[in-house]
This record gives sequence, C-alpha cells and structure tokens, in this order.
Amino acid sequence: MLWLAEILLGPVWFPVYWLWKYIAMPVIRAVKKRPRSTALVIAMLVALPALAVYVWVLATEFTETDKGSVLRSLSFIAVAAIGFPFLVWRSMAADQQAEATRKQAEISENENRQNRFERGVAMLDSDSISTRRVGIRTLAYLASTYASDFHIPAMESLCDFLRYQTKQELPLSALGIAIECPADIEAVAKVIGGRSAKQKELEKDWSLILENVNLSRASIYSSDFSGVWFGHAKFAGAILSESNFSQVHASSVNLSYAFLRNSSLEGAYLSFARFLHTNLLGANLRRARLYRANFSDAEFGKSDDMHYILQDKKVTLNLKTDSTDLSGADLTKVEGLTQSQLDASAAKKGNPPTWEGDLICAETGKPLKWNGKNDYD
Repeated sequence: MLWLAEILLGPVWFPVYWLWKYIAMPVIRAVKKRPRSTALVIAMLVALPALAVYVWVLATEFTETDKGSVLRSLSFIAVAAIGFPFLVWRSMAADQQAEATRKQAEISENENRQNRFERGVAMLDSDSISTRRVGIRTLAYLASTYASDFHIPAMESLCDFLRYQTKQELPLSALGIAIECPADIEAVAKVIGGRSAKQKELEKDWSLILENVNLSRASIYSSDFSGVWFGHAKFAGAILSESNFSQVHASSVNLSYAFLRNSSLEGAYLSFARFLHTNLLGANLRRARLYRANFSDAEFGKSDDMHYILQDKKVTLNLKTDSTDLSGADLTKVEGLTQSQLDASAAKKGNPPTWEGDLICAETGKPLKWNGKNDYD
C-alpha cells in the first residue's frame, strides 16, 4: 500500500517539496544572512511582473471604467507585494537590533557585577570597620543573588578574611576567653552560616576551610555550618544554639562555655575537642567522633545522646551535678569522673550506666559504683 500512496501523492507532494527546497529555503537563508538586500531583490521580482501587467492593461482595448478598476486592483496588489518584503526586513532588523541591545546590556550588567565584587573584596582590607561591613554585605548579596557566578569566589574571600582577622589577639576575660567578638568577624560568620540550599549545592567539590579561626563570644545561633573545616578553631563563649554542625571537621576545637542547646553535631569529627562548661542541653551528638574529647562540667540534661558520646570513646567527663542522664551509657573509657558526680546523675530504672572492670574515682582513687539515687521511671 505504501508504493500506491507514493504514486497517488507523488504529483501533489513533489512540487511542494521542490518549491520548499529550491526556492523557499534559499530565500529564508538569504533573508537571515542579508535581510535588506534580499528584501530589495524580492521587491524587484514582484514589481517587474506587476509593471508588465500594468502596461498590458493600458495597451489592451478596455473601456475606461474597466481599465481604471483593473489598474486600481493591480496597484493595491503591487504595493502590498512590494511592501511586504520591506515589512519583513524591517521586523527582522528590529529583532536583531533588540537582540544586540539585550546582549550589550547583559555584558554591561556582568561587568558591573564584577566591578562590585572587586570593590567588595577591596573593602575587606579597609582600616574602617564600617567599610569592611559594607564589603561583607556586598559579597553576601552577590553570593546569594548570583550564586552560580559569585558564590564560591565570595566564600573564598570571606574565609580568607576570617582566617586573617582572627589571628589578632582579642582582650580576654577572667575566664580566659574573649570579652566580645568584633562585629565584622561576627557578620562574616553569619553570612557563612546562612548559606542557602542552592549555595551549598555548589559546594559539592569545594569545602569551606576555617581552621584556626577565633569566633569566641560570637552570637551566631540558628546557623548552618555543616561540612565546614574548623580544626583548632575557637568558639569559647559563643552562642551557637539550634545550629547545624553535622559532619564538620573540627579536631581540637575549643567549645568551652559555648551554648550549643538543641544544636546538631551528628557525625562531626571532634577528636581532642574541649567542651568545658559547655551547654549541650538537647544537643545531637550521635555518631560524632569524640576521641579524647573533654566534657568537664558540660551540661547535658536528660539526653539520649550520652550513650553515643561515651560508647567506645576515650573522653574526659567531669559532669555538672544534677544535670546529666546516664541511662544505658558505657563509662568504660571515661576519665575524670567522681563518686559525688555519679551520685548526682540520673538514669532510667532498669537501664543504669555500665562499665567494664573498675572505674576509678578522680578524687579518692577508689572504684566507682552506681547507687541509683536519682533513678526515674
């Protein structure tokens, strides 16, 4: 049946195909390449036959009325036929001009953004803290609004700024921690901690390196620092409540006197970390690496995470009295624990803390024992 359809439709489709391939397509390509010249040629090709018909009408014996009617009709057709190519050319020329204008505007906008970025980076070196804060806001805006172009460069500049600025010694309180965190340093930390999901998606092959930075006394709660490298960083006295520190690499980090209430440190690398007097109420420390971490006088409250903190880990644990739930905790490798602290702790009935061998009291040198004084149902 296919060959029959080809025989029947061949006389119809072949002329159409020939006209499209050998006339229409060359004209379209010519219009795209040289629209003005092609429009003039088309107009001439239309005008010459129209002129010939016009002369023929004049030479033919028609009544004056018929001649006038035919000539008027031919004039309208000729004007329309001649004007149409110019209309097409004009429309295409306008589109090309608009496209050129759009591209030029885009180039100018990109140059303007790049200039703003360079000025923002330059402002970070200013001696004026207000100028530095303007530079920080500029980089933060570009990183969030035009993330694909500026997020990584902006974060690199801000991380460099943070590492450099925090090398300077800060005035210390009687506790040996900074009295306050400089406003520009705190502003950079908030920008980094406030990265959007889209921005973090761009960091798959890149990491934020903030080793040795000093963010003591910074107020950067509800921030997201997941995956950041914080080795040897200082967060002493910082307010970090309800923040996300999951999967951070922060060996030897100092979190003493910090507030980490309801924060997540799940899967974090925290070997040799210091949590002296740290508020960890409601904190999530599941699967955290805590080799030789020091939790002296840390405040946990009734938390299921004690089991994960202590199991198979060598940590120093000097508990705040009346604050820690040790239900099911393995204290085998714990150091620095006293009998009075153990007696002040609590556990669920039937699920006390356990340990292998003798656990020695840090004060008396005698073996510790669980008396269950504060067991609860």
